[in-house]
Amino acid sequence: MSVPNITEAVPSIFIFGWLIMQKNVIGKSAIFNNTWIKYRYGFGDPAGQFFWLGNEILYQLMTTGNWKLRVEVQSSDTGGWYSAEYESFRLSDEAGKYALDVSGYTGDAGDAYNVVTNPLFTANGMKFSTFDNDNDVRTVDMCAARHGGGWYNNCGTSSLNRYYGTGSWGTLQILGICPTYAVSSTRMMIRRN
Repeated sequence: MSVPNITEAVPSIFIFGWLIMQKNVIGKSAIFNNTWIKYRYGFGDPAGQFFWLGNEILYQLMTTGNWKLRVEVQSSDTGGWYSAEYESFRLSDEAGKYALDVSGYTGDAGDAYNVVTNPLFTANGMKFSTFDNDNDVRTVDMCAARHGGGWYNNCGTSSLNRYYGTGSWGTLQILGICPTYAVSSTRMMIRRN
């Protein structure tokens, strides 16, 4: 299956020069409880509440130059929006299980991909997991089966594709920004450096 031309396929995929790669209003749909193949090619509607651009599309974009990542999360506690921006965002290819590589954090949400308080919470460097392609280090159960597809170590602090309850951006709580780590809405966007 070939990767579609995203600007022709979805003209509403850009916001202020950022390309939307993920949107989730957590607990409103089970769409993020999806297979490796679905996450590979993408699903949902970027103009709606639920969207994943597709890991293969993301990887192909990463091969065209340097990209940055912006994560926006809405606290379930305060209702406020917080952001984490990474100067460098890369994914490995599918053989490498689309492993995450982010660096150069700035923002007001904290760096939940590189949590220094507990190495088991660090998602940076981890392979992507889905319920049918488990790549986390957890031995008891699968993080993706409970939290939706994503980059997990021993689950951790950056669960943005949750399909029930609330998601998490753990540094909101760890750094004392909000009472808890719980987030109700999330958005991930990329743009070329």
